[in-house]
Amino acid sequence: MKADSRVAGRKSNMELLRIVSMMMIILHHYADHGGFVFENGEITFNRIFLQFVHLFGKIGICLFVLISGYFLVESAFTWKKVVKLILEVQFYCLLSFGFTVAIGTTEFTVRRAFMSLFPVSTSLYWFVTTYMVLYILSPYLNVMIRHLTKGQHFRLIGFLVLIWSLIPTFLQLDICYSQLGWFVLLYLSAAYVRLHAGEWWIVKFGKLRWFLLAFGLIFLTVLVLDYFEYAIPEFAVDMEYFGGQNKITTYLCALLGFMSFVNMQVRPSRLINTVAASTFGIYLIHDNPFISRELWTEWINTDALIDSRRLMPHVVLTAVVIFFVCSLFDLLRRRFLEKPAMEIVDKVFLLAEKKLGRHGNPG
Repeated sequence: MKADSRVAGRKSNMELLRIVSMMMIILHHYADHGGFVFENGEITFNRIFLQFVHLFGKIGICLFVLISGYFLVESAFTWKKVVKLILEVQFYCLLSFGFTVAIGTTEFTVRRAFMSLFPVSTSLYWFVTTYMVLYILSPYLNVMIRHLTKGQHFRLIGFLVLIWSLIPTFLQLDICYSQLGWFVLLYLSAAYVRLHAGEWWIVKFGKLRWFLLAFGLIFLTVLVLDYFEYAIPEFAVDMEYFGGQNKITTYLCALLGFMSFVNMQVRPSRLINTVAASTFGIYLIHDNPFISRELWTEWINTDALIDSRRLMPHVVLTAVVIFFVCSLFDLLRRRFLEKPAMEIVDKVFLLAEKKLGRHGNPG
């Protein structure tokens, strides 16, 4: 099947969610990497706005993994996809490292060069490494899912939510928690929604208003904790505690957002599908370790706007520009580099399959 056909055949509601998720992650990075420092107990509009934007990040990550689980549970695993992902990550890492060394913002070291050459195995991006392992595990997870009854599938999710989300949220205890384990839970959750989309609670609560309500409640906890810090100076707690990645509030908010887009009717759109295909590349470009430390505080100079009235429009405009520029760059990469590279990979795999087939059939 041709690449254009794959783009056109995607579900535009889920691809739109992919775009929204990446915008949430970019907005989060503005607040997270922007170098903003507020005094203890200081409450300003800009601080509250940045806290609001900062909450997008973990929810956006969860949504991204949920989308992957939704598609992968019904997809066939291929090593060509693994090679494709590795080549994409490697390309952006080597390009970013070379560029920042050339302009003098990164010092060349053998260790950094090695990490750029092998970014997945060295966990240069924590998300990429975890996602890659999840993808390789996906066919085995799918076998397990197919052999589970609906009740067993639901109870498994419930158990994992209990030990990896509910207990950590309210008792602050980690029971064998890991990023990979969390991604597996999200995968299982998305698979359940995909396979049992007619369930009454998926239909009833898969509405955008429930997602917005859940997000509003998380933001409300931030405001309450802000007040406590203001009223009691010695009060020490993470203001965005309930927005943490594996907190039950974040999990439920992401799940509600995911279900709302699953139920959303969106007409097939080539534009949405084409843009969404670049979201992974957008992440790799703007959050590359060698790029991101310069991007926010030096090139964009975000922290200079800490007390400015222009902060809000600047946050939004910056996120849109980063999304657009990185998307355009990745579109060109896919058109002029990935396409011919994958044609070579296809030939290599075809040749390997013929040789293996010849070995398997000596007669």
